[in-house]
This record gives sequence, structure tokens and C-alpha cells, in this order.
Amino acid sequence: MWVLPPRCEQLFSPEVREQAERKLRLLDVDVDVERARLVRRLPRPA
Repeated sequence: MWVLPPRCEQLFSPEVREQAERKLRLLDVDVDVERARLVRRLPRPA
């Protein structure tokens, strides 16, 4: 499963992002927790 980091979200339309999040939530993925985990691992943009 993948969750987009906030800085990449603009690459996809809001409808596509919402649909992906709904599907992940149906699979019991905590999207907010996964996003926070991903953001902590990524280096900050310069």
C-alpha cells in the first residue's frame, strides 16, 4: 500500500486522492498514521 506525502499530492486530482484514501481505509489502513510516518522519514525540501 502507498500513501502520498503531502508535497506530492498536487500531482493527482483531489478526486483521485480521495478515491485512493477510501480504498486504503476499506483495507483498514490508517491513512493519517501512514502519512505521518512517511513525512517523518522524508528529508525536508531545500
